[in-house]
Amino acid sequence: MYCVNENEIVLKTHKLRTIAESADESKYESPRVSRCSSQSSFDECDEDNELELVQVTILIKLTNYSLQTVSHDISRVEFHCDVLERNIQRITRNSKLLLTKLELQDEALE
Repeated sequence: MYCVNENEIVLKTHKLRTIAESADESKYESPRVSRCSSQSSFDECDEDNELELVQVTILIKLTNYSLQTVSHDISRVEFHCDVLERNIQRITRNSKLLLTKLELQDEALE
């Protein structure tokens, strides 16, 4: 029996997509990028590249954190499903034992 709450996974995936879409270049573009593209100074370009690298690194860390959160949530759901499956098996086993006991009592009364 495999039990996963698909709505929860879809919601987490949607959040990840939102994070990825918010990583649009125009939102994170440095004002100095235009100067860098005009090659006014190598130092400005280095600063711009460092800034962009920091921004990309932050986005990667956010994405990794989100992926870890989704992975943790999936593991938690799978754990609860395993517990649920064991409980169902226990209930089934107890129901069979109870049914057998009732049948034996019924036979004893006859």
